[in-house]
Amino acid sequence: MKGIVLSAGWKKVDSMRIKNVGIGVIAALMLLAGGLTAFAPPSSSAGTPPDSTKVTICHRTNSDTNPYVVITPDVSGVLNGHAGHTGPVWNPTLKAAKTKWGDIIPAFYHDGGQLFAGQNLAALGGADLDILGQAILDNSCRIPGAPPPPEPGSLTVTKVVVGAPGTPIDHFTVVVDCGDDNATTVTLPANGGAGTPVITDIPAGSTCTVNETTALPEGTVVTYDPTDASGGVDIVTGSNTVTVTNSFPTPQVAGRQVEAKAATPVAARPAFTG
Repeated sequence: MKGIVLSAGWKKVDSMRIKNVGIGVIAALMLLAGGLTAFAPPSSSAGTPPDSTKVTICHRTNSDTNPYVVITPDVSGVLNGHAGHTGPVWNPTLKAAKTKWGDIIPAFYHDGGQLFAGQNLAALGGADLDILGQAILDNSCRIPGAPPPPEPGSLTVTKVVVGAPGTPIDHFTVVVDCGDDNATTVTLPANGGAGTPVITDIPAGSTCTVNETTALPEGTVVTYDPTDASGGVDIVTGSNTVTVTNSFPTPQVAGRQVEAKAATPVAARPAFTG
């Protein structure tokens, strides 16, 4: 009987041990399952990510030394403006060939879950055509491995008036285009002098064109200094100035010419940057 009791006791002990081991295994599996759930990637059933309101992109410039700048426009600006800045990822041959490179734009959702798949992320560019657009975007829009870009420059436009128009002109206007799709209209005083605004933060190495847009009397001669400003002036670090001169035709009075007096040129106000 003792043996039977002893046997039964061992069976009872073994049964409890097995039960306890089973509970421990189950608990361990539950903990493991919980851990796997905690570190698992989000399920696709979680739904579409929320729409973006603003998107950080690499916006093209017209400078080989600083071909992109970081900007964060709202979604409508990206879709209706920057998505149209198509073209290849920058490389050193494009500007010489007068080819505009394109903006680099990440993927994002908009308008209730519509996906914009990105632009130029998988395209190659750079000095050796071996750098992905995504790598440029990830590097704060700088070309990986390239030296730091030079400090930006500024541009002041001034007006010199020679003679006088037959009909008074309240002010003059010129359009400055630095190739970044953001042309600026500069207003200049009727008697000559520096115009407003002074354009700042122009990437060094950009080429800016300056063109008179004022309706001028027939025979007016418009000249630029530097002389190629209407075709493009290269921007260097610091202050840059373009002077636009209007030489009006000599007026006629009672069949004779009236001598036109040249206006005193007005020096450009230096534009301070940085």
